Amino acid sequence: MFIMIDVLKIEDAIFSVNESFFDWALNIGCLSNSTLKALLSTWGIKRTHPALRAPLSMRGMRIKYCTPSEAEELTPSRFACHPSTRGELSYCLLIFVCLFMKQLIMLLPLLLFLHGCGEDPAGPNASIGSVNITIKHVFGDKDFALGTSYSLPNGESISCSMLRYYLSNFRFERADGTMYTVPQDASYVLIDMSTPSSLNFSFPNIPAGTYTAVHFLVGVDSLRSTMGLDKRMGVLDVGAAAQDMYWSWNQGYIHFKFEGSYTSPNGSGDMRYHIGGFGGYSSKTINCVRSVKVDLSGKPCSITSNQSTAVHIAADVQKIFTGKQAFSVATNNSVMFAPFATTLADNYATMFSHLVKD
Repeated sequence: MFIMIDVLKIEDAIFSVNESFFDWALNIGCLSNSTLKALLSTWGIKRTHPALRAPLSMRGMRIKYCTPSEAEELTPSRFACHPSTRGELSYCLLIFVCLFMKQLIMLLPLLLFLHGCGEDPAGPNASIGSVNITIKHVFGDKDFALGTSYSLPNGESISCSMLRYYLSNFRFERADGTMYTVPQDASYVLIDMSTPSSLNFSFPNIPAGTYTAVHFLVGVDSLRSTMGLDKRMGVLDVGAAAQDMYWSWNQGYIHFKFEGSYTSPNGSGDMRYHIGGFGGYSSKTINCVRSVKVDLSGKPCSITSNQSTAVHIAADVQKIFTGKQAFSVATNNSVMFAPFATTLADNYATMFSHLVKD
């Protein structure tokens, strides 16, 4: 089956493809940084273009499945991607972009054959090891625990009764900028503070080498969110593990869930943050999927053959409230599918850092 993406609003086509598509492709591992830069150069876009740093977005786009025959009838304002059977995440993308400038329509056809997410996968004779990742939650310079009260810089205090969120689409970056992308089907993790075992997870079959950064998404990407139920199992199973992390009314995952209580100088109450949204299916909506890069250069992750290497990542819960934009919990104590959710998403994207262990 093909996955067909329609550009619903032509005025958004330039943004959706030039910026969001490339960032989305980078996030899910279909496009390497070097390939992106080459494409931007070919298109005459400066390397400082927002495509290199824009948040994942599917603005003005709709995803659905189509048959090969339907894919052959794609209009210029659509593109289709067909997962190949070679490699875990290998795509052949046929992209047609409609760019409107006043009354002028300029069609730019571009055929990309991308295999192995911009790199050679580990062959049968390659040296491979594994990475064991541990998430440690902190609150500033203190350990973080459910049911404990913590003070915020603005004089408010919070106590958390539930903290759950998705991490996905992991990629490991070498010093030279090349990447190893974890097979996408195996790259979804549900972190749950009430389940200690969820704070520790492993990725096997990683090519031996030295890695200086790990990239991942906070949330579930739009592509996986719109796949059939048979492609959303394990922690994405909406009838089991994901039952409380999915909005059936909105057909989307809750990327990040935080519940508890707060106290402020003017009173106290409950707080609830259920943050979701991937950009929209049939119409444009908020997008709260965020891309994170954790710098490991302080103590690079060295993978050796048949060995497991530990990587410790700190998740600073205080950054949810003070990260990119500080806010008052009393003023914003309940946030779900609303514009302010993007502020929380920007904040929780700043939570993560490398926790160097001796």
